[in-house]
Amino acid sequence: MPALMELSFLSLDKNASINRNLTRVLKIIKGSGLSYQLGQISGCIEGEWPEVMELATKIFHELANDNRHLHVDIRINWRA
Repeated sequence: MPALMELSFLSLDKNASINRNLTRVLKIIKGSGLSYQLGQISGCIEGEWPEVMELATKIFHELANDNRHLHVDIRINWRA
């Protein structure tokens, strides 16, 4: 079940470090082994449904460790 996931996370915390969060997210995405492409305000990741969902969850938990308010956008295109 191939899926293409567009994903963006934005911390709404007052003193959030965009660079620090982005560095952490990129490390997780690169470590996943999935194919990805970065855009201006989001990234697209391609893989099987369970893989992309697991990756989104992993990123969320990493950022939720030290961000109290996150805005998350996820769009998925799936095909059989």
